[in-house]
Amino acid sequence: MRWKLLGVGLLLLSVVGGVLAGRAVLGRSASGVLVSSIPLHTFVGSTTFDPRTGRLYVLTRASGGFGYFTGNVTVSYYYTTGPYTGGPGGGSLGFAAGPRPYDAGSSISVVATRAAAPTITLAVGATLRAIAVDAPQGLAYVTAGPMELRVLQANTGALLRSLQLRQAPRAVAVDASTNRALVVERDGTVQVLQAATGTTLRTLHLPALAGYSTLAWTATAEGVYLTDGSTLSILNARDGTLRTTVPLPTDLAQPAFFARSRTAIAAGGGRVFVLEDGVLFTLDSRSGRVVRHVTVGQGADGLAFDAARGHLLLVRAGSTIAGTGSTDQQGTLQVLDARTGSVLQTLPAGLRPTAVFIDASAGHALVVDSGGRQQVHDPLSWLPTGIRQILPFSTSSPPARVVPASILVLDLQRL
Repeated sequence: MRWKLLGVGLLLLSVVGGVLAGRAVLGRSASGVLVSSIPLHTFVGSTTFDPRTGRLYVLTRASGGFGYFTGNVTVSYYYTTGPYTGGPGGGSLGFAAGPRPYDAGSSISVVATRAAAPTITLAVGATLRAIAVDAPQGLAYVTAGPMELRVLQANTGALLRSLQLRQAPRAVAVDASTNRALVVERDGTVQVLQAATGTTLRTLHLPALAGYSTLAWTATAEGVYLTDGSTLSILNARDGTLRTTVPLPTDLAQPAFFARSRTAIAAGGGRVFVLEDGVLFTLDSRSGRVVRHVTVGQGADGLAFDAARGHLLLVRAGSTIAGTGSTDQQGTLQVLDARTGSVLQTLPAGLRPTAVFIDASAGHALVVDSGGRQQVHDPLSWLPTGIRQILPFSTSSPPARVVPASILVLDLQRL
C-alpha cells in the first residue's frame, strides 16, 4: 500500500513537473497572433511568395526529404523520418549538409493564404530544387535535375520551355518590374531571360558570382541582390550587368558546432539585410556599403522585412537531437528593430520554420514550417534514476511524434 501511495504521489508530481517543463520547452503562447494554419502533408523544399495574389509556391515531395533552397533563404540541410547516418556532411545527425538524391515525384503546391481556398498541387514529375515565380506573366521557373531550368505555366504546371545549363545553378531569380529572370550558374555565367517567353536575351560571365554554394537572392526596384554569405552582388536585372560586389566581414560569424549552412536576405527602405551564421548585416542598397552589423545568435533560417513597421522577422528551427532526427524544442519567430537589430519579441513558430514572408496587403506574416519529428516530453524526466526504477509502472521515454509541414499565417499588427 505504501508503494502504491508513493507511486500515485510521484505520478501527480510528475504531471505538474511535466506541465512546467513542457511550457519551458514550448515557449510562451502565441494566442491572438496566429490567424490560421494551412497543412501541407508533404516534405517541403524551396518556397517563393507572390505578394500580388497572396499565393505561396512550395516545392514538395510525398516522401524522403528535401535539400537545396534558393530564394530569400538558402539552406542545404536534409530531413528524413529516421536518423541519417553516413554520407557527406557526416555521421549520425538528424540533418546533414549538402544535396541529397530525390525521387521523381516532386510537385509544386500553390497555397492561397488570403482565403479559405484549397491548396492546388501541380504534379511536375521531375527532380525540382528551386523555384522563382513571375506572377504577372503567369510563369514559374524551376531547376530540374542538376543542370536544367524549366519554364512552367504557374497555374497548371505545364512545361513551356526547357533550358539546358552548362553548370549547376547557384540561383534563379525573377524581377517582375523589368520582366526579366536571371539564372546564375556555378562558373559565374548569368543568363538573362525574357520572363514573358523564357527565351534567353543575353549571356554574361561574371567571375565574382562563381562558386559552389547556393545564392540567396531578393529583388527591388533598385536591382537584384545575391549573396552567399561572404559577398553581396548587385545586378541590373534588365541586362544582367553587375553593378558591384562587396565583401562581407565573415570573420564576425559565430562558430557553431555542427552548424547548418544558412544565409538569408531581405531588402527595402534603401537597405539590404543579410543574415549569415548569426550575424545580421545592414547594407546600403545602392552602393552595397556595410552600414552596421549586429549579432543575433545561431540557428537563424529565414528573414523578411516589414517596411511599414520597420521590423525584421527572423525564424529559427528548433534544436535537433543528435542521432535521432527529432527536435526537442519549437521553432521561434523573432521580431527585430531593423534600425538597431535589437530583439523586440520572440514567439513560438512551428517546429522547423525554414522561411518567412511579409504579405503587406493582407497584414500577415507567413511562416513556412517544414515540420518533422518532435521529441515528446517525458513527464518523469525530472525524477532521479533510482526513484524511477522502483516505481510500480513503466518509466520508459515516450516516442517522438510527427508534426506535419504547414503554413502559419500570423497577424502583423500583433507582432
